[in-house]
Amino acid sequence: MKRQSTGRIHRRLAIRTAFVVMLTATGVCAHAADALTTASTHAPSPGTKRTSHVKHQPVIGTQAEAAMLDADDARFFLTRTGFAPDSAEVAQYVGLTREQAVDKCWRPRAPKSSRRCQTGCSKRFRRAIRADDERRNEQRMRGQRYDVLRAWWVREMLSTPSPLTERMTLFWHNHFTSAQDKIPYPQLMARQNVLLRRDALGNFAEMLHDVAKDPAMLQYLDGAANRKGKPNENFAREVMELFTLGEGHYSQRDVSEAARAYTGWSLDPDTLGYVWRANLHDDGEKTVLGQSGAFDGDQLLEILLARPETATFTTTELWREFVSDTPDPEQIAPIASQFRASHYDIKVALRGIFMSEAFWNDTDRGVLVKSPAEFVVGTLRASTRLCEHRAVRRADEHARRESVLSAECERVARAARRGSTVRYCSAWAQAAVRPSSRFSG
Repeated sequence: MKRQSTGRIHRRLAIRTAFVVMLTATGVCAHAADALTTASTHAPSPGTKRTSHVKHQPVIGTQAEAAMLDADDARFFLTRTGFAPDSAEVAQYVGLTREQAVDKCWRPRAPKSSRRCQTGCSKRFRRAIRADDERRNEQRMRGQRYDVLRAWWVREMLSTPSPLTERMTLFWHNHFTSAQDKIPYPQLMARQNVLLRRDALGNFAEMLHDVAKDPAMLQYLDGAANRKGKPNENFAREVMELFTLGEGHYSQRDVSEAARAYTGWSLDPDTLGYVWRANLHDDGEKTVLGQSGAFDGDQLLEILLARPETATFTTTELWREFVSDTPDPEQIAPIASQFRASHYDIKVALRGIFMSEAFWNDTDRGVLVKSPAEFVVGTLRASTRLCEHRAVRRADEHARRESVLSAECERVARAARRGSTVRYCSAWAQAAVRPSSRFSG
């Protein structure tokens, strides 16, 4: 069975569609719109002179690495590696060298979510729902549980102590595409999200093996339906085109032969957990990318990881995420070589990108368009800080009012003790009027 590949567009649209649904379901759009309205009220009026961005003088080599970050550099770095930093976060990076900033962004790391996602789902799955009303009710409940899952992930991105971990979780979710349209159970997507967060800054090779057998992936790319005598090529094609090698580095014969290697990967019908079924595996000889043998799925993934194209493709995707949509092969090549030599340590690839001249170049600042998720989370973080600032200001104002009123009341009491009716009435009038007049407007 063949499936037409959708390439990079498929991967990018999946995450964007998911977040559009998420925002509609959780009501975040209204909150974001309020924040944008507030921001627009503080925009400079027509004719107001704007302060232009000061261009940095280009520096090279060790001089660039030793250059201290100013506020603009720090804000740029934290925005690229996270979500809309506040002034306190920026201040922590001002004065650091680029290398120190990169080292600091790994910490604190949050491989686990800050809170458990409660989707209200059972660990066992019902397979036979025959009545129409029961089926409709189950579909409605699943939709609600997906809404809970999306809202939970937004809260994770808003409150994470490690923005880079959450950005990379989002990146890998986009890279290893799965979506609600073919995965009816949100708890499977929740499990995959935990997996991606755990390995977000870990090892790409280990993550590839784990994602390949992830129940959500086995459902989405029909891996669970792949069996001896009736191979399904969906996963075999996508793992080469979207996950490892990239387009143009494999043939249709490679896909057909690889599909046979992935047979035997299945799901438990009750728990939907991964199970190995030897009787469904094709243990015959296969020839993939010029290598022959009785490969199984894990051995085939190792063949893909051994290819230099895998390191180059993955590094290029990271470059598109953090630098620009126009990758520079000459600058990517050494980073990809280091990535491959490290046995796919993700931090090695990210360090190479973050320390590159292209990453810090003024011409590459502002060239990336934020994804819907980045835009909304950044807007919410900014609006939340605005609300917190206003709440603190109101609390300070209330405290000042109370302090003035207390002082005036003390004057009233002293006047009353002296038995002066005139002084008492005058002091009381001042105490009643002065706070409102002083703080009005």
